[in-house]
This record gives sequence, C-alpha cells and structure tokens, in this order.
Amino acid sequence: MESVRATSLALRLGAIAGILHASPAPAQSGVPLVRLTKPDAVSAEGFNAVSGLAELKGGRVVGVDGRDGVIRLIDYAKGTVSQVGRSGNGPGEYRGPGGALTLNGDTVWVTSVFNRRILGITPDGEIASAVEVPVAAMFSGRAGYNFSAFLGRDPAGHFYWESFNFDPARPMGQFTLTADIYRWRQGTETAEVVRTIVFRDKDFPIAFNRRDGWSVAPDGSVAFVYGADYHVEWVGADGAVTKGAPTAYERIKVTEHEREEWTRERAAAGGAGRSLMTGPPGQRASGPAPAPRPAPDIKFPEEKPPFPDRNGVWVSREGELWVVTSGSVDAKTTLVDVFDRAGKRVRQVELPAKSRVAGFGVKTVYLAREDDDGVLWIDRHRLP
Repeated sequence: MESVRATSLALRLGAIAGILHASPAPAQSGVPLVRLTKPDAVSAEGFNAVSGLAELKGGRVVGVDGRDGVIRLIDYAKGTVSQVGRSGNGPGEYRGPGGALTLNGDTVWVTSVFNRRILGITPDGEIASAVEVPVAAMFSGRAGYNFSAFLGRDPAGHFYWESFNFDPARPMGQFTLTADIYRWRQGTETAEVVRTIVFRDKDFPIAFNRRDGWSVAPDGSVAFVYGADYHVEWVGADGAVTKGAPTAYERIKVTEHEREEWTRERAAAGGAGRSLMTGPPGQRASGPAPAPRPAPDIKFPEEKPPFPDRNGVWVSREGELWVVTSGSVDAKTTLVDVFDRAGKRVRQVELPAKSRVAGFGVKTVYLAREDDDGVLWIDRHRLP
C-alpha cells in the first residue's frame, strides 16, 4: 500500500538498543519521573491513523488504521504487519473499524461501527466472533445515535461508550455541555447511563476545552478524571467510590503565541499530514482534517486545562490510570501523570517527541510516533 512504508533495518536494529530509565522528579510534581527513550521494538510497517490498539497473549498486537479502514496484526518477533479480515458485511468482515481493547489478551474487541458489530479477535489473529449491537441500545439515550465506538469492556461482559447529548431547544440545536457514559451488556436490548460528565466547559466555538475523561480497567473498575479541579475517582465493579484529592499541575497561560499556533495548526490541518488517533478512547476522525471554517469568535481561556482531551486518558493492564497532560506549544516532549487506585499521582512518564500513547500490553506501553512524512510507527516500550 502506497501510504504504508516498511521501516528500515537500521531503525529496527537501533530500536533494540533502546532504554527506559528513571530520573529525579521534576520540582513541580514531587514524584519520580520515568523517561521513555528508544523503543525495544518498532512495527515493520507504518499506519496512517491509529484508532485502536491492544496486545494479544503471546505479544502480537491488533492495530486499527482508522483512515484506511483496516485491522492489522503486528508481529514484532517476525517483523511483519498483516491484515486481519476484510471490509464488507459478511461473516468475519467489518466496515468502519474503531477502538480496540482487551481484558487479559485472550480476545481483542474491535468495533465495526457501520454494521453494528463488535468483533472478537483471538491470539492467532483470526476474527472468531461477532457481537451484534441492538438498534434499541444504539438509540437508547438523549443523543439518539450513541454507539459510535465503544471505549471499554469489563469482565461481566458489559461494553462502554460515551455519547454527548443533543438538545434541540438550544440555539442552533447545539449539543449540551455534558456527555453520558453508557454501559450495555451483551444479550440485552438497551444501554444504561453509568455517569454524566462534562463534555465541554463552554459553547462552541472554543479552544483548549476543559472536559472530564474516563477509562475502564481490566477488573471492571471505571476511572474518572475531572478537568475542573484535576481529581480522580475510581468506581469499583461493586459500586464503591474512591475519590482522590485535587492534583496540582503546571498552569500554562494561553498567550498570544499559543493562540497564534493553535490557529495556525488548525489551518495547516487542511493540507498535508495525517491525524493521530488514539483510543480508548481513540475513535476519532482520521486522515487529513478539513480546512477550518472562519471562526473569528473563538473563545480562548486564560490557561490550558490540566489535560487536553479524552484521547489521553487510559488505564494500563496493571490497573493504573495514565493521563496525558497539556503542555506548552513549544514543548518537545509530553508528560503523562500516572495515578494509583487511591487517586494519587505516583509518578510521571515523559514521552519522546511526536509520540502519543496508542495502547498497553503486560508491563508494556505502545506509542504511535509520527515521522517527517506523517506516517505513524508503533513503538513498543517496556515498563519497569
């Protein structure tokens, strides 16, 4: 495929020598800092967009290229990337693949949005099952069509997704400032609302939106992180709530330089370049973004929120919450805050330049790293 480039032998050999190390804590956090440097493995081919990624037992990885609309199997040991299934409506086929996640690696679940399926992929890389999502579940909420792509699954068999709410009574029929978290169990006809969160803090158009985020842990707990005061809450599978204290974070002022760069980047998105899509959530529009419409009344806040959006809120396979923080427009690297089950920040992780979290494995994090041509390579980093 023209848009996918095979990585060079030199790059792969260089990656094997990669290291991961801890360094003294930055003064503003008071917790250890772990720097991810060179990966220990790199995918043999690149992606145009990464809308979902999860590790199977045995170390192979399922990755969804949202722009190309294909599911791929990454085998680091063999140095191969192969396609899983094919586009279509028949058995073992999909249209509009979205997020990918797993509980323990036995099965990776991938959404097929346009034919209302959730596909089960086994460690051998085969699509072994397909769960049909009832129409009633898709239309069970205030927004009408809720099931865009699921963002979580728990051991009890529930699938989770987020839906912002449409209010026809608002001016221009705008969406509300909140979003509902839905939970649907296979075999039932409707989805239920688990919690309502802040989807955006002001009406559109807005820059640097301050919103809430969430992610589902492998044990069925759900982590929520709140943008207003930057605190974390864990809701256990039994319903028990553990609330952490507000966490201090670097207050980044939205200067004229920040506003100019934000506007320039949105304008540049209409030209060359590819979009990084990360899940969970990870179900985002892929490929080159359309040219922005003129919006002279963009609302810029005085400072950036603690984290930029829900794309960077994850629970690792070990059950820790990772939150990708907001950074200065001139920052070369990205900081991630890692929280324990008490809602306390226990360390920070520094990601390499032009890299974003794409998914997790056992004591492993996968980063989507963009090269100078806009191609995304899936780098594997082992965690201490």
